[in-house]
Amino acid sequence: MLNFQTVMDCLKLHECELCERSFVCEYDKYLHNSWVRKARLDMIRKVILVNSVKGGLGTTAFATAFAADISKKGIKTALLETSFFSTLPDYLSNDASKGLEITREGILPPMSAFGFSYLSPALFMQKERRPVFWDAEAVLKFIRKMVVNTNWGDINILVMDVSSCQTGLLKEIKAFFGEKMSNAVVLVDFKDPSSTQAEAHIEHIKTVSKSVIVVKSPSHDIKVKDKLRSLPFVETLFSAGTKPSDVITSIMEPYAPVLEEVSKNCLSMF
Repeated sequence: MLNFQTVMDCLKLHECELCERSFVCEYDKYLHNSWVRKARLDMIRKVILVNSVKGGLGTTAFATAFAADISKKGIKTALLETSFFSTLPDYLSNDASKGLEITREGILPPMSAFGFSYLSPALFMQKERRPVFWDAEAVLKFIRKMVVNTNWGDINILVMDVSSCQTGLLKEIKAFFGEKMSNAVVLVDFKDPSSTQAEAHIEHIKTVSKSVIVVKSPSHDIKVKDKLRSLPFVETLFSAGTKPSDVITSIMEPYAPVLEEVSKNCLSMF
């Protein structure tokens, strides 16, 4: 028999599997975990999906710049990266080898210099930094676990960085977040923005999001150390000797109008 009083006596905002006393609450796990999930989702006001038609378009970098742009407007923002290449800690100059702290209120996410909290698969790898190729079910489980077991606090917007290879998960992600997921930003290749692949992908996104914003993957040149570099930018900037954390600043400057327009559209429904 489920004991609601035992659940309320616990009041730990993470699932039982993270608790060293989980065996004590064997008969109350379902009730406690359901309570935690509802409590955590109630703390998130809105979810914005950032996705791309294909790999290599800079989804994580754009999602990071977007989260920074929203955060500077005074809106409490969090960013969850789900890419198996997991480059977010590099962009934010985070030493992933330090690991994460788990408290009574759940996993404590790092705070970026741009004012938003974040989580990334790399933060769980510590010294084993390498691409992790996981299936759709594993990705969905990661998203659910990170949302439910993380001490995000009350946040206005959760930016979800979901790579192109994970688009089959969108309906499941929508089912998990419900009406909270009302906006999606889709990056398309500026060289071929109206391809059949892009059109089909965008139509698929429209089935799970009320608002879909299409952004051509950065196609302007940016100036780095007195040299013009064409975007997509990750490998180019890194090879030029630029610190990873400088990439986000480099994106935000020339693409301020794009970020402002995307933010305005997303926040209009806020």
